[in-house]
Amino acid sequence: MLSVAISKNINSHEGQTSLEVNASFSAAKITAIYGNSGEGKTTLFNSISGLLDPDKGQIIFNDILWFDKAKKIKVKTQNRNIGYLFQEDSLFPHFTVKQNILFPLSKEEREEIDLDEVLDQVGMKGFAERYPNQLSGGQKQRIAIARALAKKSELLLLDEPFSALDLEIKQKLYKLLLSVKEKMGLTVLVVSHDIVDVLTLCDEVLWIKNHQASDIITKQEFAEEIKKLGFQNLPL
Repeated sequence: MLSVAISKNINSHEGQTSLEVNASFSAAKITAIYGNSGEGKTTLFNSISGLLDPDKGQIIFNDILWFDKAKKIKVKTQNRNIGYLFQEDSLFPHFTVKQNILFPLSKEEREEIDLDEVLDQVGMKGFAERYPNQLSGGQKQRIAIARALAKKSELLLLDEPFSALDLEIKQKLYKLLLSVKEKMGLTVLVVSHDIVDVLTLCDEVLWIKNHQASDIITKQEFAEEIKKLGFQNLPL
């Protein structure tokens, strides 16, 4: 389980404000982080991953204290066992698929990994020697997921991972992530402003409003709230 209770000053289109999050994310579920632009969704991810330090609070994952401002505790990003997928292409262009997957691994991890098995899990077996410029957008995201699996990440953070992809490719990645979550028991957080992403892929939703969030709701509850705002024909 991931528990986040933090405060972080941010600059929004309204000026300087504070992101306030106090929430516990369920293990082996996919949780959407939903909200308008500038609400602090990426700031939350950067805080969880250790790329950014909150001004106050704690972050705990599986009973391990990753961050505590008052106690001056901070576990380094590379020791948090997180797979972080960005919206933009995050592969090294001059590395092959194999090299991209192996790069973040230790020597011992590289010796233990079955690369063919990892690639097979994401439907990319046989692509080990290809370069990123030989891959489609959806294939690049599959390799980014494979890299997280190879690292044996327990937590996946996906920051707008589908925004540049067409619907058919999105749906294939939905199925892949659902399969990976079930097989590996991963905790997955997905930043998205796309209601289809939220309702098709996710189990629950943390909705950041006015830079504050505490209650995680089911996607059914989210759909009811969205309907009140005038959205119809939702994919449920």
